[in-house]
Amino acid sequence: MPSFTEPARVLAAAGVRITDVVCRAPHWRIDAALVPDDADLVVLGNPTNPTSVLHPRADVDALRRPGRIVVVDEAFADLTCAVDAAGDLIMEPESVAAERDPDLIVIRSVTKTFGLAGLRAGYLFAAPDVIARLTRIRRHWAVGSPATAAIGACLDRQGLAYARSEALAVRAQRAAMVRRLDAAGIDIVGHPAAPFVTIAVPNALAVKERLRHKGFAVRSCANFTGLGADYLRLAVRDDDSVAALVGALRESVDSERQW
Repeated sequence: MPSFTEPARVLAAAGVRITDVVCRAPHWRIDAALVPDDADLVVLGNPTNPTSVLHPRADVDALRRPGRIVVVDEAFADLTCAVDAAGDLIMEPESVAAERDPDLIVIRSVTKTFGLAGLRAGYLFAAPDVIARLTRIRRHWAVGSPATAAIGACLDRQGLAYARSEALAVRAQRAAMVRRLDAAGIDIVGHPAAPFVTIAVPNALAVKERLRHKGFAVRSCANFTGLGADYLRLAVRDDDSVAALVGALRESVDSERQW
């Protein structure tokens, strides 16, 4: 934590005892030493929503041990990229999706990158025996025909090329966004690596309402364990949109301070 809240809700509904492991500032990275030794299931978002932090693969590997399954939610991984020391571009630099060990499950989605939220289309990578076990207990008709077709289209050659181009665009737009936020004196959480940036501002809920009246929709982080009411998540957008947002954000923060 802070992280996407749905897995915890589902597990709690099934009667599973849950322990929140909170990632702390300034890096907001997972610390395997804080995970209880008897935890037989660990769920981690990578990159994490809403902090936009991309955990190094070594940190993910540190979570693994006999008798434990690690579930990595890589819903935004196809929009991550990095440049190595030689200047070469690396797509999905910290992904563990290529591994097929029996203690690892990687969850993916096509709804984020391709804007298909209404289809609820996703898939996972795991060892064959793990997939067989999940299949036996999965509800019937879990994925409809439109979602199945969408997954196939998004993962074909053209779809993968589109995802790559989007990742490059997000990388450039995010860097420009971070520069504008820094210049405006806005505190940024961690080192963003996903298509969103989380910021810390005083009276964030009131600032969110002021932004709404100015025509900007941002996400409150009040319901995320480890963050709270003084944090907002912003979507990465083109530079003109970001310039307008940051201007409105600065005005809203200043107005709240004067109030």
